Amino acid sequence: MRLRRIAADAAGERTSWASALAGFDPSRGGAIKRDGGVSVHRARMVGRDVVVKCWELGSVWSRLKSAWRVSRAYRHCRGSERLAGAGVRVARPMVLATDRGWRREVLVMEALGGPSVLEVAAGRAGLSAREEHAVGLAVGRQVAWLALQGVFNRDHKPSNLIVTSADEEDAEVSVIDTVDVRRGKGMGGAYRMLAMLVIEPTGVGVAPRGALMARVLRSFSEAWLTGVLGRALSTEADRSALRELERVTARRVWGVVSGHGEMRPRVDPLGGAAA
Repeated sequence: MRLRRIAADAAGERTSWASALAGFDPSRGGAIKRDGGVSVHRARMVGRDVVVKCWELGSVWSRLKSAWRVSRAYRHCRGSERLAGAGVRVARPMVLATDRGWRREVLVMEALGGPSVLEVAAGRAGLSAREEHAVGLAVGRQVAWLALQGVFNRDHKPSNLIVTSADEEDAEVSVIDTVDVRRGKGMGGAYRMLAMLVIEPTGVGVAPRGALMARVLRSFSEAWLTGVLGRALSTEADRSALRELERVTARRVWGVVSGHGEMRPRVDPLGGAAA
């Protein structure tokens, strides 16, 4: 394997990483997910629990994009850097490599423990109601923070968000897929990210509960308005503006959801049958 990119804290183990990847065969089975020419695997390499994402480079064009460093794997790395720079926890890329024949691109990321936000929405995360509500608040704050930082994640769906802390006072949600992170699209981008929190669960038959989405929208509106004003919300005028922002946000989000069309994914991230 050719190591094309390696994290600073892994650079001293370059030979070990090259050896670990040389012995990794994604065709042996055990994939967490397969979708077309992409597969995702859990593994242990160089003494670390990792997630390995593999892209098959089946065309000349896909190989050229890899050589030019504009492939999805490279975009993932750049998106991760952009989110981390904005203060958002991500599954950090460790190593990006291609095989000798340039037939496959491999990205090794740190493995994050915890359920996905989709599993929380489906009631499969084993969390208490208070913990679920704390996660909803964290999700809303995260979208507001991204919008305020001028960052938009086109694939901000709940299966790509991992609950790394469900603390009732300070829950944390981390992003594991950063391929489609780009410069922000203002409030329009925020509405689309919020809409993804409804679209994906609905598509797999577990539409998020109203109480949970209400907390997401409330926390988004409060965090966004606080960020715009640059101070805590303390006056009656502030509270009135917050209520109006919540109403507008809910309308805009449902507008995006209703105009989305087919919601069923090709592969059910909860492990059901593909659509």
